[in-house]
Amino acid sequence: MRTSDGNHDVNVTFKRASLIVAVSLGLGVLFNILFFDKALGISMPIFTLVGLGSLWALSRRYNAAIPKPAMLMAIPLLFFSTMVFVRASGFITFLNVIVSLYLAALMLHMVYRPRLRQYVLRDYLGLPIIQLVSYLKGARRTVGEVVGMRQFVRKHERFPQVVRGIALAVPLLLLFTALFASADLVFRRYVDDVFSLHIDGELVWRLVIIAVVAFVGSGVFTYLLRKPDMQLAESNNEEGGSLKLGHVETTILFGSLNGLFALFIGVQLA
Repeated sequence: MRTSDGNHDVNVTFKRASLIVAVSLGLGVLFNILFFDKALGISMPIFTLVGLGSLWALSRRYNAAIPKPAMLMAIPLLFFSTMVFVRASGFITFLNVIVSLYLAALMLHMVYRPRLRQYVLRDYLGLPIIQLVSYLKGARRTVGEVVGMRQFVRKHERFPQVVRGIALAVPLLLLFTALFASADLVFRRYVDDVFSLHIDGELVWRLVIIAVVAFVGSGVFTYLLRKPDMQLAESNNEEGGSLKLGHVETTILFGSLNGLFALFIGVQLA
């Protein structure tokens, strides 16, 4: 019986995560259509309306009640996003965009803390950072559920160490590769041959924008749909998760650098 209940919970979680990612990808595509290589204008209120509609639809779908004060915050949010279309001044437009983003973050924060009277100055100033961290954690969790990474990580304990090692090694490899290429023409020719792929830059940027918007959007929706008791459990599970370099990370880091140095020396000997 426990196994069937566990499988049911996993299926429900997977379906919810899949729907969140699908909606977020749709918003990413819409963002790309409305904003890529276009001046800010009517696109801002349109995207705001679609985003709010998506929040409302998902909250209704999963019975995530939104407090009335948080819902009322949508009114000034729509006002300032519409002012981006109304006012043509560059500085005024910049202020309207910043205020719109802040009000959106505040509205989501009020889902769990709806009483603004309890807020102090520190809450208002730290709100963007707090919300961004919450979105990134939620997005990582939701995307991981969809692609099966959470189950994979549970079965392979060293996988996060491998990922951290690669993440540390790649920037250093690129740095030293650029230095070696600037110091030796022959090595530079080899590097140019390896990286001489003809890629459409505009297509790459469009895909990157879609991915970033979808990732942040999935984090926003995950933040909205999570339950207060789940927040405490998640925070407890993530305590002590500070970055520590172990044997796997250092092996990948120094092994890849040694390989690059050996390759450069081999080119010099040849």
